[in-house]
Amino acid sequence: MFSKQGIKFPRFFVQLRKISSISVPTSTIIKTGQIVSRLGFGGYRINWNDDGHKAALEKAIKNGINVIDTSAHFEFGESEEVIGKVLNNAIKDRTATREGMVVISKAGYVNITDTTHLDDSFAKINDRSAHSISPDFLNKQISESLSRLNLEKLDIFMLNNPERILQAKNKHLSISNLYDDIEKALDYLDKEVTKGRIGGYGICSSSMAISIAADHISLPKIYDKLSNSSKKNFIAVQTPFNLFERDLIQKGVGQTCSLAEYAKSNDIFVFTNRPLHAMTGGTIRKLANNRDSNDLSEHQIANNLSNGLQRLDQLESEFSNELFPSGHPLSTKFIWSQIFSQNLSRLSQNHFATKYYLEKQAKPAITKDLECLYDHVKNAALNEKKSRLQSWIIDYQMETQSLIDSMVSYALLNVLHSNDELDSIISYLAPSLYSETAQYHSPLSVKALRINLANQIIGCVLVGMRKPITNQRNFLLICRKMGLDLDACISQLLQKQLLAESLLKEICEKTKELLMNESNCVSISAPVTVGDIHGQFYDLIEIFRIGGYCPSTNYLFLGDYVDRGLFSVETISLLTCLKLRYPHRVQLVRGNHESRAVTQTYGFYTEIFCVHGGLSPSIHSIDQIKILDRYREIPHEGPMADLVWSDPDPDKDEFAISPRGAGYTFGGLVVKKFLEINNMEHILRAHQLCMEGYQVLYDDRLSTVWSAPNYCYRCGNMASILEVGVDGQRFFNVFDAAPENDRDGPSQQTSLEKKDKIHYFL
Repeated sequence: MFSKQGIKFPRFFVQLRKISSISVPTSTIIKTGQIVSRLGFGGYRINWNDDGHKAALEKAIKNGINVIDTSAHFEFGESEEVIGKVLNNAIKDRTATREGMVVISKAGYVNITDTTHLDDSFAKINDRSAHSISPDFLNKQISESLSRLNLEKLDIFMLNNPERILQAKNKHLSISNLYDDIEKALDYLDKEVTKGRIGGYGICSSSMAISIAADHISLPKIYDKLSNSSKKNFIAVQTPFNLFERDLIQKGVGQTCSLAEYAKSNDIFVFTNRPLHAMTGGTIRKLANNRDSNDLSEHQIANNLSNGLQRLDQLESEFSNELFPSGHPLSTKFIWSQIFSQNLSRLSQNHFATKYYLEKQAKPAITKDLECLYDHVKNAALNEKKSRLQSWIIDYQMETQSLIDSMVSYALLNVLHSNDELDSIISYLAPSLYSETAQYHSPLSVKALRINLANQIIGCVLVGMRKPITNQRNFLLICRKMGLDLDACISQLLQKQLLAESLLKEICEKTKELLMNESNCVSISAPVTVGDIHGQFYDLIEIFRIGGYCPSTNYLFLGDYVDRGLFSVETISLLTCLKLRYPHRVQLVRGNHESRAVTQTYGFYTEIFCVHGGLSPSIHSIDQIKILDRYREIPHEGPMADLVWSDPDPDKDEFAISPRGAGYTFGGLVVKKFLEINNMEHILRAHQLCMEGYQVLYDDRLSTVWSAPNYCYRCGNMASILEVGVDGQRFFNVFDAAPENDRDGPSQQTSLEKKDKIHYFL
């Protein structure tokens, strides 16, 4: 799958500095002289319910993080309580000193669930949310924060998103009114500095860096009005910054400099937040591609989703056909299996929106209808059907909850796939960020943070560190613990020397574990794509000579790694070791020869659909492929068989029976329709001998690539590999059989001639 992310990587992408993995980088808050870690602990969502939150902060402090950011409203004050407890314990056991820590808190959000009794000094955003930066409110918030944190002084106190006041429903406030309120608030905070309850102050704003935002507040307009003494107390600003939101370092419309440049010129320290949660395209995108060891595999999630939809459909059929009369208003309420099935593709595209829709809209609607049904049944006469309906209500409620969980998990998979692709793109553009051996919990997150830290104009990046990483799933590390030296194995196989059987068994077990955690549809960035290898070992080596050796090149092998060639064991062993050694660089698609029956006889998405064989009349969208059960032998018929056996036929428009006896032939109209439905540009396949090494059909909509030259050492055909660039351009690199075949091929082929020759077609 090759995707155009639509991201313009700015100049700072190639100005990366090497961040030490031993010590935390530091910077200095100019106006106070405090030396701070350039990574800070973000306290949003920290509470007492999860012991991991405390453990994460403890680990952060022990590892040199000395900046802690929180707010009075975070978790209704629990964030400050947890931080206060951990910090004071760290000071007691001498893990930290108070003067060596920088604690930031903020105020503005009103911790309340009912705003109706508030007076008009508060900006009422809605019935459950309000905002204020009035001196009386700030006085109270500072007192409560100090109490919860068990501190005598806050190092920095910030006004939290004061622009929210412009959303007030109970009164009209202009931007000039807001600037007046901010001026009064900062004037009051000068008094708090004099009292010694805060060391200095600043503003945390989501719109300050975005000059075209409707609720934009200008730092120059605020700061330039301050007296010289107040300017000394205005220490810092805090604003979002990540791979997608880069307004902080960019000059906005009508501005002479960026917010970061203005802050630097006035010795104002810059904190950034949301480094791993970007607001982009109207959605929230989590910039992480971690897989937890306790997570369900992609196969399990897809299987749960498929089975859940089927069970819900069965329950709804039972309800409408057997349990409830038609014509009643409730009889048409329970059609959620149809709604979810028809919208599965849309629901899978946006994890954040999907989770909100399912949990905040669909689930309450289902619960309400079930309650109405329960009341109706409760008042009905007692009979067998009433008892069945009561049981049905319980089953339906449990099944919908299970299905909602599966759909949320399924949507998350698509986010992870997109982020894996983004991760690969970053590795391509900034090779210094790519590390084969680093045991990252989330490689994309680490790269995103390092890119942020590469901007020296940013003082400190605040990160939500809610989980201490204690067990990282790294297959390379696992292999080393098992005593597997994959580099030595690969070196031995490149010399066409077989591995010991016991060693191969271990490698196969670990590769199986790796593959079972991958999706049916795999996302890859700009690979060199290879067709059928068929055990022709020397020609596989020739492909590496032409295309480049791992890990410098991404490889997608489209199946059929064994049979017909003389060195099938060496070929599949080498590919397996390469997959295990470079799991993100080597992708192996299953072909029709990767089945027990054939060997005894002898995934992809956004722009280019890569498949071994071809299309199926049973499959119209990629989502149908994602939920196929691939953990089995290839069947004789059905969609899985079609994907590995089907062939294009330039003389046909539609599907037809294949002369192979398995799969179908398909024509140009089938290809065009499939590409349109799935918003793709091209289909790339292997499976079929091409005398010229490749074939392009249907107005450049489908390509066949064949990478086994002089097939079976007698066909006289050329071979090719297809190189696909990051911008989607395709180039066929045609080559002839490797010279080693003249040395080793014919002499062993004579012994084969004594047996029955294996024909090309089964």
